[in-house]
Amino acid sequence: MKRVLVATAVVAAALAALALTGCGSSSPGISESASTQLELRVQAVRDAAVARDRALAEQKLADLVQSVNDLRSRDKISAGRAEKVLDATNSVRAQLLTIPTTTTTLPPTTRERNEDRPEKDTGKKGKDGGG
Repeated sequence: MKRVLVATAVVAAALAALALTGCGSSSPGISESASTQLELRVQAVRDAAVARDRALAEQKLADLVQSVNDLRSRDKISAGRAEKVLDATNSVRAQLLTIPTTTTTLPPTTRERNEDRPEKDTGKKGKDGGG
């Protein structure tokens, strides 16, 4: 459990760095609306990481990357700022690997011996099948 808490803390720190890297609206190279959108995406990744839901965090991180690429194509974020954010997402992606994935282990199934075979007629009958 301690390892999971440490992993979550590391991811949270990486996400904080990501937020500082690219999402401040007062920073040059990003529009206010783009900053708000990216801040919401970062928060979604952070929430999933804190919940130790690695799959969801990875999906939210992919959404963030897609948003950065979309904003860049619409000139809402500068190339330099987009590069910084994408570099930070790579660091976060590596840190997400420290969160264990949830696995479900089912107990082995047991069945009675020959339960899938019909019962044999053990009645004593003559050779001709008559009784």
